Amino acid sequence: MQPHNRQTLEALRPDYDNWIANKNLGNFAWQEVQRIIREEWDGGYTVQYWCGTCLVEMLTMAFRRMDGEQEPAAVETIKIKLRES
Repeated sequence: MQPHNRQTLEALRPDYDNWIANKNLGNFAWQEVQRIIREEWDGGYTVQYWCGTCLVEMLTMAFRRMDGEQEPAAVETIKIKLRES
């Protein structure tokens, strides 16, 4: 996950925790969450902003995916040799 996206979601975590504890969404940065989902996991992701259930699903998905990811590890490069025909 890109560091700036992780940082943005972490800044929104108190609002997410408020949803979990109190089921109160308040004034949430929905467009930011959708932008992050599009950049990180699903380029075509769309949500209906008038649909409360859809917003909660989007929010929950973003935080579960972020929390399920580990910090980026070193990428191991594997070279393969293709067989010539």
